[in-house]
Amino acid sequence: VVMSAVQGVVDGFNQGMMQMTPPLGVRSESVQSQGVRMIDWLVPGILGMSIMQTGLYSSAAFVTMREKKVYRRLAVTPIKRQHIVISQVLFRLIFGFLQSVVLLTVGYLLYQTPVRGNILLLALIIATSTVMFLSIGYIIASVAKNEQAFEPLVQVIAMPMMFLSGVFFPIEFMPPFIRPVVNALPLTYLNNALRAVINNAMGLAVVGTDLLVMGVWLVLSMIVAIKVFRWE
Repeated sequence: VVMSAVQGVVDGFNQGMMQMTPPLGVRSESVQSQGVRMIDWLVPGILGMSIMQTGLYSSAAFVTMREKKVYRRLAVTPIKRQHIVISQVLFRLIFGFLQSVVLLTVGYLLYQTPVRGNILLLALIIATSTVMFLSIGYIIASVAKNEQAFEPLVQVIAMPMMFLSGVFFPIEFMPPFIRPVVNALPLTYLNNALRAVINNAMGLAVVGTDLLVMGVWLVLSMIVAIKVFRWE
């Protein structure tokens, strides 16, 4: 430590005597110096929570239509079942994008929370997570026998993610024994990716792992949803 300090002083004297400006330098800048406030940290978490709720609760329409025998009547029409599913997914995806735009716009207008990262990467994260939670919602819709049973099942899944996935406070504050549960929740990776892009302008190299985990969740939940989904 002493040698490093002495070397720094000597280098400073040498540069001053030789009137030379070093061509390269190192400058550290903390996250706080970039203007990241608590509200800036909260906005991506609230966005992640809204995407989760949109995906999970949107599948309630399938329970309602199944309970009212709508699908049974559609079965005798030329409409194919996969077209119904695709139309519902596209509608929820568009709705998810609009919801995200509104939330981020409100965050910017009211709290001056900017989106520092790449917009296309952010759109990819929103699209992947929306379809992922929608697939999980379809699984719940298949298990629920009616609308009354659907709501409690969604709450059982949504509430732990709201409080354990870093929506309102950092997961680093949580005790170590609960970390395995936190690391298994899909909303954890969505919040990490959203904050990395929105707050810190990180690229695909940083959020790639989060996208990969969400992609695995999407594929597995879609496979299960296809296997267990009931039209009647």
